[in-house]
Amino acid sequence: MNIMLVNWLKTLGNYLNFVEYLFLDFHIDLLSFEYFTKNCRANLKKWIIYIEGEEDLRKDYLKYVNNYQKVHNSLKILGINKGYMCEFNWTNDELEIINSLKDQSINIFPSDELDKC
Repeated sequence: MNIMLVNWLKTLGNYLNFVEYLFLDFHIDLLSFEYFTKNCRANLKKWIIYIEGEEDLRKDYLKYVNNYQKVHNSLKILGINKGYMCEFNWTNDELEIINSLKDQSINIFPSDELDKC
């Protein structure tokens, strides 16, 4: 990942205080994503993340979203940008986290369906 992008994301996590809708339409390495979710102070209501090509790490990305929600309790909609014409076959571990998010009243959509929300 580009070092400027990593620094930008850390800065965003450190200083973002208020935003309700965030669309991160680019690959974010797992450590930067974790840093962002732990340090972001904004109470996001609608968040779109990009996890295409991270099949072995999807559970970890979802886990960090779930941890963020447990702290903020603000998310209403989570969009998952899975790339054009890609389908996920969720694992049982991933479905467990997704169900935890849904139990917290979060609607989860592929990002290409978010225009309906």
